[in-house]
Amino acid sequence: MKKLLGQDGLIHTVSLLLIIAAVGVISFLLISSTLPIGGFFGQLFKKPASFAATDNISVSIDANANVHAISPYIYGTAASSDPYQKTMGTSVSRWGGNQVTRYNWEINDANSGSDWGLCFQNYLGRGAFSNVWYTQGAAGVSIKDSVNANKAQNMESLFTVPNSGWVAKDGNNGTCSTNVPANDGPPIGIATNDEAAISGYDPTANRNTTSIRSQMKKGSAFIYPPNQNDGVVYQDELIGWLVSQIGRADKGGIKFYAFDNEFDLWSSTHRDIHPAQTGYDALWNKFSTFANAVKDVDPSAIITGPVNWGWIAYWDSPLKDRGAHGNVPLLKWFLRQAKQAETSSGRRILDVLDVHYYPQGGQYGNDVSTNMQALRLRSTRELWDPTYSTESWQTCCEGGPQIQIINKLKTWISEEYPGTKLGITEWNWGADNHINGALTIADVLGIFGREDVYLANYWTTPADQSPGYWAWRMYRNYDGNFSKFGDTSVGVISAAIDVDKISVYSSKDSITGDLKIMAINKQPINDENVTFNLANFTSNGMTKVYRYSQTDTTKINKLADISGVGSSFNYNLPAYSITLFVVAALGIGPTPPPSITPTPTPTPLCPKGPLGDIDCNGFINLFDYSILVTNFGKQVPNNTLGDLDNNGKVNLFDYSILVSNFGK
Repeated sequence: MKKLLGQDGLIHTVSLLLIIAAVGVISFLLISSTLPIGGFFGQLFKKPASFAATDNISVSIDANANVHAISPYIYGTAASSDPYQKTMGTSVSRWGGNQVTRYNWEINDANSGSDWGLCFQNYLGRGAFSNVWYTQGAAGVSIKDSVNANKAQNMESLFTVPNSGWVAKDGNNGTCSTNVPANDGPPIGIATNDEAAISGYDPTANRNTTSIRSQMKKGSAFIYPPNQNDGVVYQDELIGWLVSQIGRADKGGIKFYAFDNEFDLWSSTHRDIHPAQTGYDALWNKFSTFANAVKDVDPSAIITGPVNWGWIAYWDSPLKDRGAHGNVPLLKWFLRQAKQAETSSGRRILDVLDVHYYPQGGQYGNDVSTNMQALRLRSTRELWDPTYSTESWQTCCEGGPQIQIINKLKTWISEEYPGTKLGITEWNWGADNHINGALTIADVLGIFGREDVYLANYWTTPADQSPGYWAWRMYRNYDGNFSKFGDTSVGVISAAIDVDKISVYSSKDSITGDLKIMAINKQPINDENVTFNLANFTSNGMTKVYRYSQTDTTKINKLADISGVGSSFNYNLPAYSITLFVVAALGIGPTPPPSITPTPTPTPLCPKGPLGDIDCNGFINLFDYSILVTNFGKQVPNNTLGDLDNNGKVNLFDYSILVSNFGK
């Protein structure tokens, strides 16, 4: 969903990254940026005179410190199944935004409320969220085709399920609400009924004109095609049909189901049909109904919620009824309810605490003035740094000025409902068509990995071949062969580093053992000399180097290898650059495997599937990779559990087979 400063979203700025990349372990540091370096998609860039480094920075990386898995689901985008998402390395595509709140799956139409047109118009929703156009017709075709398109690009799917109570009745752009009030208000009558009228406005007429009733649970047998004459659209009937067509979440179907989109703005964005503010109890009643309905149909589904719009919405509801709930912050209370629900029923219905965040200092946009470039890179510290004071209106509000969003949310999770994962399913710091925005993207992705975020989705997606696209590829496809930053985060320790100048993130590849370091120089003019000290890691002496920078914004450049790397090495980081070091582990990586006996001819595990399709779903993707990683190094029955060469072991031969066919 598109955000506006002070209205629908937040804007957040991040410091540059230095990343240790491979399939394994992440950690980050930051460095600075202050001057504008400009050009659309990098074609017009002219680098200013670069100044030699005056600092001598030392960064220590400990392969045994702060070790935890990096979730592959932090590399998500939204509203696109375009082929370039595959080369960019997108892991999750989100079907979401304001229009999905009123998406009618029976006719594939929607309504974006105040986001579209001047009168809360309906419009043909086909392709509005996925950039894939369909003919009007079969119920549910938009979401089904979007999921299949995502699969073709090796992406998991996050589906936003409507829950406001009303969806579009047609796709006629002339179907409009009229006499809509400028403001929302508390519901008339019972406070828990957030679908009531408000003082001075009854939404019934506009509901009858534009909308049809939507309910989560049908309460009777599902049918397809659905009955379009019963006056109600049932969401669990859609989910049942999708499961029948594309499988359960654990069998290649939709993996994530989100509780609508920003429920706390229903009474603003969709006030023509939902003018009443949603309070604590109404939120929980609707969420629990939604989550149980989804789990009834697909017990393997991962449920996310409540999908708040931004920082101040984490603390209280639109109805401002916190005082009636023990003065407990909204998300902390929400987690408590979810824990109590599991204790009572024995079933977890909240898997991921899901929020949105945009920085609120003007970063979300295309402003690349000198001051904004510096702020954009600095403000990513809002995500994690307890010493950083937000440079926006949020200084006024509870939890500020050091908002440290990830730390705050993880603290609430730990206190109220341990085991719940954290998702930030809308974020954007702006200027992704500029090197400054690219550096910020790299920094945020590094932060998400280091801070153990589970799920994240950019809004919407960097354009193909843009600076933001290349920053993404530094983590997900830096060499054009789908080599990635590591899947295990490891500790970066550096004394007296200015995190507004450089950021460093490190990771380890759980299969090759390689150490991957991402280093971001956020300074637009100054180079930096950095000494990298490696602890609890033994290199074979060779390090590959990849760079994306302001000197060439059209591609990632492979630089000369570094030889003789032992426990440390020194390298110059140019101004406004992202540099990835792939430090090969001793005995693995570039060292060729023994070839005394011929490699057995690989046998497909699925008679009709390609080599590496371990779960037999017709695609070689993250599911197959996770199975192989889980069993790596083990003795297994021939031709099972990742034994692609049929020799009873899961080893580097099997890994190379899967990698060579990944994405097919």
